[in-house]
Amino acid sequence: MADRAMGVMLSIFLAEFSSVSKGVGASGRAAPDQSQDEEDVIASLLGAGLIEALVDDANERKLALTPLGAGRMRSFISAYPETV
Repeated sequence: MADRAMGVMLSIFLAEFSSVSKGVGASGRAAPDQSQDEEDVIASLLGAGLIEALVDDANERKLALTPLGAGRMRSFISAYPETV
């Protein structure tokens, strides 16, 4: 998995693990200043079924790991615990 994709997934995983909602971009919402590269990475992860886009109570788009994505992140973290 590419470093940028891993960064996005790790960010979402850690936010979910900490019980903090993590959305698109650092702010937790679909950020208007989000880079095209980050949007492409997110689109790829969505297409691969590793993350999903959800809408919260405030009608903001949030990202969450799918069961497949969460399993991949648990495997990664158990193999590379110093990363977290």
